[in-house]
Amino acid sequence: MPMDNIQLGQQIGPYRIVSQVGQGGMATVYKAYQAAMDRYVAVKVLPSEFARSAEFMGRFQQEARTIANLEHAHILPIYDYGESDGITYFVMRLLETGTLKERVTAKPLTLDDIDRIFSEVADALGYAHQHGVIHRDIKPSNILIDKNGSTFLTDFGIAKILEEGSPQYTSTGAITGTPAYMSPEQAQGEKLDPRSDIYALGIVLYEMVTGRVPFEAETPLAVILKHLQATLPPPSMLRPNLSPDIERVLLKALAKNRDERYASCKEFLDAWKVAMKSAAAPATAQIPAVTPAKDPTYPVTPVASQSGSSSTMWIIGGLVGLTAICLCLFVTLGAGASIPVIGSLGIFGSGATTAPTPRNVEATAPAQLTTVVEVTRPPSTEGPIVIPTLPPQATDAPQTIGFLTPLVSFGGEGTGPGFFTDPRHVAVDGAGNIYVGDYGENGRVQVFDPNGKFLTQWRTGSDAILVAMAVDRDGTVYVLQGWEIFRYEGATGNLIGRVAQNSDFETLTFTVENELVVVTDETITRYNASFEPEMTTSESLPDMLDESILSVNNVAVDGEGNIYLTDTFLYNIFKFSPEGRLLDRFGSEGENPGQFTTAPEAVAVDGQGRIYASDFNGITVFDKNGAFVTGFDVDGLVFDMAVTIENELVIVDRNAYKVVKYKINP
Repeated sequence: MPMDNIQLGQQIGPYRIVSQVGQGGMATVYKAYQAAMDRYVAVKVLPSEFARSAEFMGRFQQEARTIANLEHAHILPIYDYGESDGITYFVMRLLETGTLKERVTAKPLTLDDIDRIFSEVADALGYAHQHGVIHRDIKPSNILIDKNGSTFLTDFGIAKILEEGSPQYTSTGAITGTPAYMSPEQAQGEKLDPRSDIYALGIVLYEMVTGRVPFEAETPLAVILKHLQATLPPPSMLRPNLSPDIERVLLKALAKNRDERYASCKEFLDAWKVAMKSAAAPATAQIPAVTPAKDPTYPVTPVASQSGSSSTMWIIGGLVGLTAICLCLFVTLGAGASIPVIGSLGIFGSGATTAPTPRNVEATAPAQLTTVVEVTRPPSTEGPIVIPTLPPQATDAPQTIGFLTPLVSFGGEGTGPGFFTDPRHVAVDGAGNIYVGDYGENGRVQVFDPNGKFLTQWRTGSDAILVAMAVDRDGTVYVLQGWEIFRYEGATGNLIGRVAQNSDFETLTFTVENELVVVTDETITRYNASFEPEMTTSESLPDMLDESILSVNNVAVDGEGNIYLTDTFLYNIFKFSPEGRLLDRFGSEGENPGQFTTAPEAVAVDGQGRIYASDFNGITVFDKNGAFVTGFDVDGLVFDMAVTIENELVIVDRNAYKVVKYKINP
């Protein structure tokens, strides 16, 4: 859709245009000077073709009055509105410091920042709903941030004005919105209510918490399809240490059925506050501490600067039938013409998509499960309920990939012994026994012999999510839950004690010398046998790497004691010496050999010093110098890896609910 050619210095009513601030699909924003008030303002200009419609002008006047009457501390005030020489415009307070979109894109937000921003925006949106106004286009670029860090929700009513006031769209039943933040009912052209805004606000909160929106695709139509059909990726997949209470709040806000969401912004905000309170004060088990506890702290993230606010809005037309939905998207490319894109969607089923079947791991259903055993954790000083030993759960091994020869594959989806519900952690002891941790609350740990035969299972004493797990060569299991590291006897599940507590703990592993290595986003610490810090990096990791912030995902140690970290945001593998000095960094985001198409998840090092790093598309192998060696295409989700003392690679495939062990050939 062509935008009006407004010149600098041009007068629009009493406002003289000074500069263009930003341009989106449906409006252009200018900085202007208002002489009568001796102030600068923001003037949002709508396309001139709309002003030629009497129907549009009537709707514009009606909605503009409603929006101008909204008076809230976190709603950007409307000073004026009108039409001048065929130009329709809004006049607003001028903020030049930035948008939430720019801040989220620049750096990860702390929970404290997220809490403050979400609280302000939710309160503002709830106020608007109480006055009968539905926003219809909630997104980070419509949330402005001033120099003091306060937020302001803007662009109220623009979507409705364009949607209902212009014959160009009312005649086709079109709707407006931004695909990445659009509720399922909005995508289907249904009547909207406050719960549609709550869904969009939930997407914004999801993005603040995880750093990305839940649904991404090559085209706007494909994004909309995911909102309608795809299962929501759990936020904890992207932020593994996320409180389960916070995750539950997000899942409810983003329910595809609006009846299952929060009924109001107040209800949404109240639930968030309860979850935040729970996350800020995790329960502490009555276990003797080996090291002093540390108060939860979060890194401070500065506000990103703004060079100009822009907003891209998509116009979507659709008729929803019993068997199909047809959407027509008008995509505005800069100042160019609108391009119609038409797609057809099939019948909507249960709202969930089927996970892809791995090529290399047989994903057939496990053998008939005749007994489902629910295991409950007894008091911390007692042993777990004894689980009967089952026959081996081994299945047909997958095919050879590269220089990896499969030895055994075992597991399957289920709740009984030898089966997994959400396998994300794998580790091995000195005898080659394999330990698998399920991610859910009261994290379940299962133990298998080197051939995949089930030995035992037990649950941890904490009701927090199992964030990370490591096993020493003697078979003692260390789990990270609720910001604390606990020790358990691997064979019995008996709780030995607590090693340390720190709100910044991310992951852990063991060296070949049986020393525990614990990593945060700021430091690497190696503990001696008495669990006293033997080495801690002398400066913060971000400073050492000359990066603003890191998000460590996994850690591994080679035979020489060198430490390897995977990072979620930078898509890098970092190599440190045993003393904590940075030695190398390799890998990056991309599709070329040696790059990752998604954030690297797991890392492991074999006896030859080769480094294995997985993302959601496969495994990439580097030599000990960080040079690319080869890549293995894996359809499953390799969430964790370990190397046995016999130089065998063990992976846990969350997609297929399987563990696969490979022989590493020279």
